[in-house]
Amino acid sequence: LAAVAQIGDVYYSSLQNAITAAPDSTATTVTMVANTNESNITIAATKNINLNVNSKTITGNMTNSGTLSLSSGTIVGNGSITISNSGTLTITSMNITNNNRVLNNTGTTTLKSGTLTCNFSGYAHAVVNSKTFTMTGGSIILNELSGATSGIGAALYTSAGTTNVTGGKISASA
Repeated sequence: LAAVAQIGDVYYSSLQNAITAAPDSTATTVTMVANTNESNITIAATKNINLNVNSKTITGNMTNSGTLSLSSGTIVGNGSITISNSGTLTITSMNITNNNRVLNNTGTTTLKSGTLTCNFSGYAHAVVNSKTFTMTGGSIILNELSGATSGIGAALYTSAGTTNVTGGKISASA
């Protein structure tokens, strides 16, 4: 199989294999070398991953329980939630989209730059926060798709916890 990601000089046939191979409790940079289509990428609570998407595209969903920094690429969600975060998540220079929820945060998330976009028909929220969400830059966008008969949603919905917005742009369109 062709390589999708690397850690140092070691190449892996899937992003999940690279994340799993990363040592526990050690900050590890994983660099994408090709686009990938993987569902249910999981970052365990013991992992500290700096994922340089490297201008590539990940099609799939992620569950983060550890420490995850995402940078420089695209994630296209293909399920009900693109990223489920119960750990610590930092987003920089990413374009993350889904036709449903982009981020479900029950941990600590910081959006520094990039765009989180939810294109929906019906009921959806782009970001749901129930712990700590900080936005210092970037954009959160909720777009109701053409032809939708009824739409209810929010670009950023805080059900509990703390939301801090000091920069960036939040928008919704119908």
